[in-house]
Amino acid sequence: LMRDQVRQGAPNFSFVPAQRDLSLGNVFLQDEIALSRTLAVIVGAKLEHNDYTGFECEPNLRVRWRVAEDQLLWAAVSRAVRTPTRFDRDLAEPAPPHPALISGGRDFVSETLVAYELGYRATLGDAFTGSLSLFYNDYDRLRGLAVTPVTFIPLVYRNGLEAAAYGGELSLEYRPGERWRLRGGYTYVESDVRVKPGASDLFNALDETADPRHQLSLHASVDVTPRLAFDTGVRWVDTLRVNDGSGQPAAVPSYTELDARLGWRANDWLEPSLVGRNLLHARHPEFGPPGALRSELARSVYLQAECRF
Repeated sequence: LMRDQVRQGAPNFSFVPAQRDLSLGNVFLQDEIALSRTLAVIVGAKLEHNDYTGFECEPNLRVRWRVAEDQLLWAAVSRAVRTPTRFDRDLAEPAPPHPALISGGRDFVSETLVAYELGYRATLGDAFTGSLSLFYNDYDRLRGLAVTPVTFIPLVYRNGLEAAAYGGELSLEYRPGERWRLRGGYTYVESDVRVKPGASDLFNALDETADPRHQLSLHASVDVTPRLAFDTGVRWVDTLRVNDGSGQPAAVPSYTELDARLGWRANDWLEPSLVGRNLLHARHPEFGPPGALRSELARSVYLQAECRF
């Protein structure tokens, strides 16, 4: 049970009503059914109740097949929702009694996702392990900012968008010895956001995604001595295409960065370490359109200590 009360002290932003009591309850059930020694089915569901849309059901079906002793194939279909918030339903901008320019949608309902996944994992010899996973996500009733017919304003949050996203991830691990470990990964993501037929969106669905299409990573870990460990990782992130609100796409350039860590196991419960982040550049952007307000990540070097109890 959540009691939310917003004091009306900001003339440019408010929630109507200012106070709202919200309750949330859920139950989750799951069962694993072994069909044979190598084949299993996992069936589950989460049933949730919220004050905005009532009951929401999020089922999950997974199949696991051990093709061989060192190979596993799996598949899954699942449904998820994002239930409305006060921002979606109760927003008033500016605050009353001023005429609203942006308003929450009183009939805004949950955004939905149906996800399809397929994966394969294998141990390749004594030193190699690898996995490949593919996905396709089908989104519906996504939030958009719709115009009011005739008067144009207020702009109202509606479930006016739909989308599809697909991609995959490949990861490999190599252990040439007890003290060495190398890990590499590659991800690919493609997305397509659209305005639903008969709906409208102020940005024509151009202001919803900002994901790099390709990413690569390589990490190495070595135990220099039984107490001294060195870890390092390099990552490359593809160009990030975002939207500056004008409808013209801007780009965050692709970048390559390096992290490193040198740790010393002083005893069973204390491990101090020296850590460096983003070591290849003094600073670089990772998100946001170009301009003076875009924040950038700076190179950092620091000491830390981890205590285990």
